[in-house]
Amino acid sequence: MNGVIAALPALSNPILVVITFVYAFITYRILVATRRATDLMQRQFEESLRPCIAVDVFAERGSHIFRLRIRNLGKSAAANLRLSLDRDFCRFGNPEHNLRDTYAFRENVATFPPNSELIFDLDVSHQVLSKKAPQVTPTKFKVSWVYTFVGKHYEDSTEVDLETFLDSCANPEPLVDELREINKSLEKLASAIKNQPRQNADGPPKLR
Repeated sequence: MNGVIAALPALSNPILVVITFVYAFITYRILVATRRATDLMQRQFEESLRPCIAVDVFAERGSHIFRLRIRNLGKSAAANLRLSLDRDFCRFGNPEHNLRDTYAFRENVATFPPNSELIFDLDVSHQVLSKKAPQVTPTKFKVSWVYTFVGKHYEDSTEVDLETFLDSCANPEPLVDELREINKSLEKLASAIKNQPRQNADGPPKLR
């Protein structure tokens, strides 16, 4: 019994070392997991606030003109926005109206605030999509952009394919439809008034 008691101090040291190691390892793993979670939350927070550049093409009803639209759908302004095209696009087939030569594509945009948008007329839809369309108005091109936010640089691009609009129609404008309905109602009212029998200029007929 005395031998066992005497051996306890010698056994306790290795056990204490193992317990300390396990405790330090668990603490380290918790610290790493906490740091990862903090970094993830920080990235998610920055992503929710940073600018969001969106590029699309649309055609308004009645105009049949393709328009390129560049918007900032994010919650913060994009600084030093730089736009670029991978090829020339001469608007309405005119070499003097190359989209690359416009100010927004030629110079840096110092600040592009939230909800801001740039719109550029491209060409009449049926002319761009026809087989005889000149090469200066390609149906496929890429818009790229680079900007700065809180000291970080972001870049992205969008492939534009105008042939997507083949066999489709423009989105109807509710206001245009309402105006047409009002116009039809006014025409019916005018026709009804015109077809009414005219009263005698001397007034209503007298009783005999």
